[in-house]
Amino acid sequence: MKEMATLCISITVALSILSFEYQESYSEVSALFSWSTTDSTLALYDGNELVWQYNYKTYKGKPHFHPINIAGTTITENVPPDHPWHLGLWHSWKYINGINYWEYDQTEGAEPWDFTGITEVKNVHIQKRDDFSCIIELDIVYHGKRGPDILSEKRIIEVSSPAYDGSFFIDYDLTIKALAEKVVLDRTPIQGEPNGEEWGGYAGLSIRFNQGLSKPHHINSDESVDLKHGAPMLWKYFGLVNNGGREIGAAIFDHPTSIAHPGAMYVTTHLGGDSLFYLGTAPLFHSSIFLLENDEHHYKYRVVFYNNGATFEMLRKTWENYSR
Repeated sequence: MKEMATLCISITVALSILSFEYQESYSEVSALFSWSTTDSTLALYDGNELVWQYNYKTYKGKPHFHPINIAGTTITENVPPDHPWHLGLWHSWKYINGINYWEYDQTEGAEPWDFTGITEVKNVHIQKRDDFSCIIELDIVYHGKRGPDILSEKRIIEVSSPAYDGSFFIDYDLTIKALAEKVVLDRTPIQGEPNGEEWGGYAGLSIRFNQGLSKPHHINSDESVDLKHGAPMLWKYFGLVNNGGREIGAAIFDHPTSIAHPGAMYVTTHLGGDSLFYLGTAPLFHSSIFLLENDEHHYKYRVVFYNNGATFEMLRKTWENYSR
């Protein structure tokens, strides 16, 4: 019994030392982090290295995260030539009552970044925490260029503090409310529908990945590893390899409280013969959404950025924790 008591004391002391060392290490690491703010951006730095930047007042039409850096590599792509309205990690509807909110006006003679449908940020409130996590709250209204507000949105974004390996997550909580007598959220039709297109169905929370990455890799919540474009998923992981041979990636988790959960995931790796790495939620993929005045819809997602890849078991555990 004495030997057992001595062993228990030794284990307790060892764990205490381990815990102390862990906390010391955390303090040393967290001391390197710092905030950088302007009147239009919030950014987190690890020493001189930018971790992420949120751009909430921009002529490009939508609040968005870019750049997001993992393992010294920028994982997001911003304003690529093939789709200049792709903005790192961002949220956008496509058509609201027939007006395009996704792309800017491309008619001849139109000014650059001249949107027909306006996503207007009315208020921004930012709460920075001591552990270098934060909450960003936005009040947003949607309207035509010269029309009344037809949809409002309360958007709450929570960014976690970075883990030791540089991974972190971003939670999106969005509540939309119809301000007009009838509001129709719509998208480009998908194949099989009248005027359907191969690329149809997109709108929602989206990530455009850096085109300099390679070797796309997928893990789905049903344990498959193929594209599963347009399929309803609890979550989906999209991994890519950087120039150093390290896999970095992101997964989107669809919370059970979201409308039409589990929602469709929009995913692509190619545009014609060229690479195009894209992952997004697609709540409109299979049908339009109709709201009457004062109707509300709620969407809730977690985006996790991974350093050194992910496994199905890691993703499953994250889903279990998040969904509770």
